[in-house]
Amino acid sequence: MKNVKGKGTQPKQVAKVQTAAADVYSKKSVVDQKKYKTVEVSGQIHSLSRKDEKEYILYIATNASQIEMACRMSEQSKYDSYIYSEGFDFYDTSLDYARASFVSSIKAVAAILKRITKVVTYIGQVNSNVKKEYRSLISAVLKLELPLIELPHGLIQSGYNLDDDSRFIDLSSYYDGIGMSLPSISSMRLTWYGENSVGYPRSNSLNLLRARVVPAYTLVTTNTNWFLYSVEDKRNFFAAVFKYAEQNPTRLFIWSPHPAETNDQTYSSHVVPLRPANVLSYGLAKDIYFDGIEGTNELIAHCSEGISTVSTCLLEYEMFKKNVQIFSTKGVADVLASFASYKSFSSLAELSIKSKPLITGMLEEYSPERFDRFLDWAPKSDPKNSIFMDLV
Repeated sequence: MKNVKGKGTQPKQVAKVQTAAADVYSKKSVVDQKKYKTVEVSGQIHSLSRKDEKEYILYIATNASQIEMACRMSEQSKYDSYIYSEGFDFYDTSLDYARASFVSSIKAVAAILKRITKVVTYIGQVNSNVKKEYRSLISAVLKLELPLIELPHGLIQSGYNLDDDSRFIDLSSYYDGIGMSLPSISSMRLTWYGENSVGYPRSNSLNLLRARVVPAYTLVTTNTNWFLYSVEDKRNFFAAVFKYAEQNPTRLFIWSPHPAETNDQTYSSHVVPLRPANVLSYGLAKDIYFDGIEGTNELIAHCSEGISTVSTCLLEYEMFKKNVQIFSTKGVADVLASFASYKSFSSLAELSIKSKPLITGMLEEYSPERFDRFLDWAPKSDPKNSIFMDLV
């Protein structure tokens, strides 16, 4: 334990939790929805000689988490913007964010790409695991020499702030690493903290938090698919957490894993049947679900305390001032040592010791003005970088 400063199948149950003030977070009425997505589409004639000299930003978002960040950033930016995610249904998103336009196919992106003046991506490195549509688009952006602004998609990641000592380089592996941090192919790299920081895009979540009536629960957030956790580490983590839950049978534990952990090839997917009866998987089609709470971020906001591996979720625990126990292993020891103050565990005995709030030293308030200034300054892309993307 570090206190540092400097069995059985679960019953299916869906909790549709109601609020005392239901109107606060019920679905928007048809009248309210018109502010965000009109029921009808109307056309207008524009001048034949019109010249559009405005600047437009295209955000490339490959998953729901990146879409959320792109929406938050575009909503507060002075620039008009498009948010692209292949095959994503943006309808519900469009009810929450009023400014951006949404694109869900690469064919539609191709139709408007000539209008785009700058591109924001959360994929700043060559990665063959990314869908072909995104790789092709980034290659085109590079060839067109459009400014390509890169932002991180996680707190700790290669290509941002992480080196590892693996001699086997495999971006698709759950066990081999990447080695030295991946080089960027963008024309500008921004960060969440430190130099070139715009702050953490979700840092204003505290102001947007809705009142909820939910039971008391301990949240378990994991990303054990990460190569920094060995097979033995994974085994030790789940053994400790499940035994801890068995020792506290009256407490509710909600498990919210990283989406990649649901892959059949991951260790965590095989321990699902071994959970104690009071460890429930979160999701609409899983063991437990709270009406209107779709993501881990808001689960963290309403939890009593947390148990977590090293992940971006740690910023949410810190932001909402939640006590959290962080799983410590040889693979993440140096990462944990970089935090200002934390409570870690590597065994059941250490997990049983009271948790404490986390201070990473990496949580900075998001500044839309600073982000817009960086967009103003962003240089053109180097078209030669498209060669690397085209290899995959």
